[in-house]
Amino acid sequence: MRQTFRLYTFGNVRLTGRDGQPVPFPEKALLALAYLRSRGATHIARPELARVLWGEQTDADILRNLRQLILRVKARQRELRTSFFHIGDTAIGFDPANLSVDLDDLDAARAAPPADRLRALLTYMRGVFLADAKFAGEQAQFWVEGERDKYLSVLAADVQTLATRRDVRAVADLVKEAAFRLLELDAYNDVAYEALMRVFACQGQLTQAKAIFAQYKTRLWRDLGVSPPQHTLDLSRALRIAEPARQPRPKPATVASAPAPLASAPVCFPRVALLPPAGAAPDGQTGTVAAALLEDVTIGLCRVRTIKTVAPRTARHIATQAAKSTDLLAAKRIGYALETRFSGCGGRVSLWVELVDVAHENLLWAERFELTPARLPHSYNELVRLTVGTIAGRIEADQLARIDETQQPSAYQHYLLAQRHLRRVDLPEVRRARKAFRASLRDAPDFAGALAGLARTEQLEWLLTARGDDELLHSAETHALQAILMDGDDAGGYRALGVTKLFQGAFDESIDAFKGAEVSAPWYADLLADYADTLVHASEPGLALAKINLAIELNPYCPDIYWWTAAGANYFQGRYQPALACINHMEDTNAAVRLAAACWGMLGDKAKANALMRQTMSIFPDFAIDKWLAIMPVKESWQKDQYREGLRKAGFK
Repeated sequence: MRQTFRLYTFGNVRLTGRDGQPVPFPEKALLALAYLRSRGATHIARPELARVLWGEQTDADILRNLRQLILRVKARQRELRTSFFHIGDTAIGFDPANLSVDLDDLDAARAAPPADRLRALLTYMRGVFLADAKFAGEQAQFWVEGERDKYLSVLAADVQTLATRRDVRAVADLVKEAAFRLLELDAYNDVAYEALMRVFACQGQLTQAKAIFAQYKTRLWRDLGVSPPQHTLDLSRALRIAEPARQPRPKPATVASAPAPLASAPVCFPRVALLPPAGAAPDGQTGTVAAALLEDVTIGLCRVRTIKTVAPRTARHIATQAAKSTDLLAAKRIGYALETRFSGCGGRVSLWVELVDVAHENLLWAERFELTPARLPHSYNELVRLTVGTIAGRIEADQLARIDETQQPSAYQHYLLAQRHLRRVDLPEVRRARKAFRASLRDAPDFAGALAGLARTEQLEWLLTARGDDELLHSAETHALQAILMDGDDAGGYRALGVTKLFQGAFDESIDAFKGAEVSAPWYADLLADYADTLVHASEPGLALAKINLAIELNPYCPDIYWWTAAGANYFQGRYQPALACINHMEDTNAAVRLAAACWGMLGDKAKANALMRQTMSIFPDFAIDKWLAIMPVKESWQKDQYREGLRKAGFK
């Protein structure tokens, strides 16, 4: 008999009906079901279950809580016309007749071959065991941690078994998917990193294998202050992906006469603190809205790659000080403070916000936000986006303005200037950006962000000139790999490597690079935008559109390349009007003029298509359809056919 209901224990615990839709049920009761099922118990004494669910409170309190829970469970079971528990006077039993549990399927897969068992684990382990469960008592905490370790160990063992097989190529995709899942659940798992190193190496993708090893080393050292275990180091040498040992520089003949070497100063990103209002809110609703606003703005600023955001706890501590002096902020190395206070006028409550340059005591920006729901501009989310964009933009503008005030701009300022040039996708701006990235690297040779940016400019020049210059892509790959080696946990290097591999036509390697990057930065908008571009060229325009839409949502003041990618994804889905709408969002549409011409050609508007064709030829006089399509990296030929049709209808030769 097929059970009507199903309990999922990995990730957020939940109950679903036969149609797969969530079914409301007391959460403590679901945790009790998971406890009984995982321990293979058919029943449990009431006092023991109470201690599991509510910890070491007094017996009277936890038994009273249990009685209240039982009343809710009985009422809900009557509504659902089913029974999950046998409830007795002294014990409570588990009734499996109407309930299946995801653990049942994992138990059934134990006897299966390793590949099938691994697929079952991937199907259900989309999070750690009872990820959102909170228990007060040590007994329950030990149980949950024990179950999490058990299933992570099973997943790791199967990954290792398949990764070390002689025919690993046959299951390479499965091993990579499982290893990346393992890293999502356990960020320092050496088995996952070693499996990825083995698989990439056996596929001949040594660049990817080196990148994975570099990421592992960087993450361990940065977060834990340790090096990889010896067996991982031995594997890296066996696979020939270990970073060559650096030769010591020869010492000068006389120390006294030798000039002191110039140290490479670390790149200092400006830090901003969002200080909550020190005083009490006029009412509870106002305080809730203000707190939510500052929290969401903080989250938004954490996604901006050119500034660092102070942790909310530190910001709250500073806000409670009697005097938020310049010395106090400077001691925390805070360059900018967003100070807030409540104000009222005519019965309306608002939040007054000021962005202050701490060192120079300059007021850069101030705004008043009315917190009455009816007065929020457009929507709450729009207010958050506006605030994030304004704060980030003001800080960047302030840093750029200082370039004129100093004889030698910092590596960070050069980097920021380069990023500003890349907001427009045209050849002169791309080359100016390259010059600024090189200036940044002169001051900070180990700056991974500038290395990745340098690779970015070489990729864009390859794309804009449409000449198929292999040397540009080779240089971009070199700089991307250097960025990964300098900071293996920063997604920028992987992003640059993924785009380079895309342009080289290595679609699987490109997607693998982006998967590795997503582990480090799942909400990095620029990364998602480039991932979307890869999916367009890999003949997955539907998936690409979902990625680029998320990127635009995360970065609403996005550069032109986002809209260009969105236009391409729409074009290859036959959505020519939406593609044109995306192009119209670009500040400089010259880069996408070929695509716009093809859209109008497919829509049958020959006049507009021909006009754009002539504009294209004035910018790129050497452009020819067959020449461009010969180097255009796409996985499936139907994309070239569709693009060729649009270009020919526009009048290109």
